[in-house]
Amino acid sequence: MKHLILICILFCCLGFACHQKKEEWFRIEKLDNRTYRISEEQSSQGNISYLIIGDKEAILFDSGSRENKVGSIKALADSLAGVPVTLLHSHFHFDYIGNSADFS
Repeated sequence: MKHLILICILFCCLGFACHQKKEEWFRIEKLDNRTYRISEEQSSQGNISYLIIGDKEAILFDSGSRENKVGSIKALADSLAGVPVTLLHSHFHFDYIGNSADFS
């Protein structure tokens, strides 16, 4: 019985930790009125993307590794920008282009 209780506690802790990870995948920092730093601190590469918002459109500079299976950096960028978002890559390593397919 003691082992069963320990196993239940372990699963509860793991479930809570996984839930926290999903909720907190993106760390958003507002650098000024038109610029955001979007960090993926829990990714294997510690990715950082930048969202730069203009009057009629915005640029997302890099799109992350696609390790996050729950949230969408495109949906996040769209919600922050309020204008159409275009993706621009700094280079083509996997940890910078992972979410490219989400953009047209």
